[in-house]
Amino acid sequence: MTPYLGPPAPLAPYVDAAAVAEESRYVICSNCDTEVLRSDNYCFHCGEPQNAAFRQPPRKVVTTGTNAWLYMLALILLGANLGFRHAEALGVPELAPFHDYTYYGSAGAGAVALIVWAFFRRRRFLNQAIAVVYFILALAVLFGL
Repeated sequence: MTPYLGPPAPLAPYVDAAAVAEESRYVICSNCDTEVLRSDNYCFHCGEPQNAAFRQPPRKVVTTGTNAWLYMLALILLGANLGFRHAEALGVPELAPFHDYTYYGSAGAGAVALIVWAFFRRRRFLNQAIAVVYFILALAVLFGL
């Protein structure tokens, strides 16, 4: 008689190598939970990059500053234009030597140049509307309207 060795050892589960190879070919999209081939770079359903090499950080948005300082400088130049033009009437004899077309014309031209630059610098409706209003104001000051 043979001695009793206990219950038989459990059998290892059957693993089909072809099924394992077939399952490992696919990954689940992290965005839409669609089954995608591992070799695909993008999900065919939502377009999410599947490979880490294709995932790029979002681009940094480059913003320009506001035009407020340009508008303030244009107002200062327009004020200088008026001050140079009406120096004697204002009772400021120190500005009398600057009562020449060269000085107040250049101040006005500088203000107009700043306003045009502000118009093209930031292409937003509000900024362009403010620049147009300043441009009309500058023309009114320059031509004495």
